[in-house]
Amino acid sequence: RNPKRIALIWALSAFLFFFAFQMLLNNSSSSSSSSSSSSSDASFSYIKQRTRLYDKMARDLKEHGPAFLKHGETSQSLALSDLFVLKDGVVTPTPKPANPPVRANVLYLSTEYSVPISNAVKDVFLAYFDK
Repeated sequence: RNPKRIALIWALSAFLFFFAFQMLLNNSSSSSSSSSSSSSDASFSYIKQRTRLYDKMARDLKEHGPAFLKHGETSQSLALSDLFVLKDGVVTPTPKPANPPVRANVLYLSTEYSVPISNAVKDVFLAYFDK
């Protein structure tokens, strides 16, 4: 057993391990930076597409009005009067089963946002109810 040979094998093994470890670190950091830039590009593209879609929807609503309310029917082929009733100037929903079933998540929305939405919905829908 030669101590110099054992020391050389240990030193060479440590060097190779350190070198391989550094290569792995460099590869992972470069791939994560490229993936984060590609994910930010994808999210930017998504934001642009969403903005374009909402702009088109707003233009269509402005140009054609609420076409989704033509003839007072909803996507479930129910009249608005089947879904809502007007009592003392207040629009009240009348629950009906959806066919096919529709799943919705109901989340809390602060009054800062819910009141303007409610007012906008009333402005659109009140025209379709008997006064």
